[in-house]
Amino acid sequence: MKTLKIIALFVFGFNTVLYAQDIHFSQTSQIPLLINPGATGIFDGWERVTLNHKNQWTNSNVNYYTTALAFDMNIFKPKRSKGAYMGIGLHAYNDMAGDSKLGTKSINLSTSVILPLDKYQLISLGLQAGTAQQSISSDQLYFGNQFTGQDFNTALPSNEHMSTSVMYSDFSTGIYYRYNSSNHRWKEDNRFIFETGLSYYHLNKPSISFTSGNTDQLYSKIVYHAMASKNIIPSYFDMIGSLYFFSQGPHKEFIIGFLAKIHVGTPSRITGFKRAKKIGFGLLYRAGDAIIPQISLEWAAWTFGMSYDVSVSKFDAVDSNGGLEFSLQYAIFDHALFKRRTSF
Repeated sequence: MKTLKIIALFVFGFNTVLYAQDIHFSQTSQIPLLINPGATGIFDGWERVTLNHKNQWTNSNVNYYTTALAFDMNIFKPKRSKGAYMGIGLHAYNDMAGDSKLGTKSINLSTSVILPLDKYQLISLGLQAGTAQQSISSDQLYFGNQFTGQDFNTALPSNEHMSTSVMYSDFSTGIYYRYNSSNHRWKEDNRFIFETGLSYYHLNKPSISFTSGNTDQLYSKIVYHAMASKNIIPSYFDMIGSLYFFSQGPHKEFIIGFLAKIHVGTPSRITGFKRAKKIGFGLLYRAGDAIIPQISLEWAAWTFGMSYDVSVSKFDAVDSNGGLEFSLQYAIFDHALFKRRTSF
């Protein structure tokens, strides 16, 4: 049975190379720059830092993990008026998969132009550009030329002509819309927020082939997302619903989620100096693949999230047992660390 698990994992990893699918996190609300470049700089506050980590298939005896770090900020943001401003951001991630150590390291710069339509609505257009490196190690892999008829002999040459690293540039774009019924972040009674957007990743379809003579390309990816948040009971209870749809080559992914947030403590209603702490409990569903319970904690400028993918797909037959994921975000609300806001 262990042999079958190893074979299944190898086949899955190999297909990842062939079909060139992106990384993904389950806590989609905590990876804005990986969802839509137009989200750059759109949040309550001035600067934010987000850290994400996911460890998948923890019982497979091989490592499948992804770590991402992002920073974004808004600049020239008016303090009182509703003039146009910009967002800039930088995000990087490191992904490692299986015995082949198939890895991707990526760093991207994002920028957006944010145009308020009125005091409640805004729209943004974002662009993203960066570079990435994919690498692979064949030290722990077996090839057909090494099969003796009874077992594999790794001392035999594989006769595979392949490089161990590929570098490529990458370009993406997205459009983003936000409606916020409250003019002030700390005035949350009966607050309603709606966000939606459409993004297009890997515009240039970069080549990611490890073998000579092949022209494997990274499929372009289309992402549609929508989120609605409503304060149901003033100072006590919020409900949030979300949906995400990803289309990349032959791959389709649909995630729907609900999160309930319970307020702990009474916030300042005038100054905003004292903010409500919130504890969230929710459930995500990735169609045909996983049920994902999640919890969150908001404390002042900090937001912490934890989730676990409970696999319901056929791949669970190899005892993969889903994945554990963490997120941590810090946002500066009260002042601009980099003094690039206008006072009018």
